Amino acid sequence: MTVARTRNARLTAANSFTPWFRLIARDLLFPWWDEMFAKSQAEGWNAEKGEGKVRASTLEGGDKVGEIIRML
Repeated sequence: MTVARTRNARLTAANSFTPWFRLIARDLLFPWWDEMFAKSQAEGWNAEKGEGKVRASTLEGGDKVGEIIRML
């Protein structure tokens, strides 16, 4: 199953998420996670081998931080 298909399956109407949470997940959480995984891989994280770490600090100073502040 592709990442996009997995996301859509998680956010279907059958789930009990509110519309606001669906928007936040689709527009912020999933893109943040994708970016965090990509940057962590660039720093040596390898999920298949169990090597390295996924680090949230890789998102520091990114453009997504400004998006969440504007939403508040």
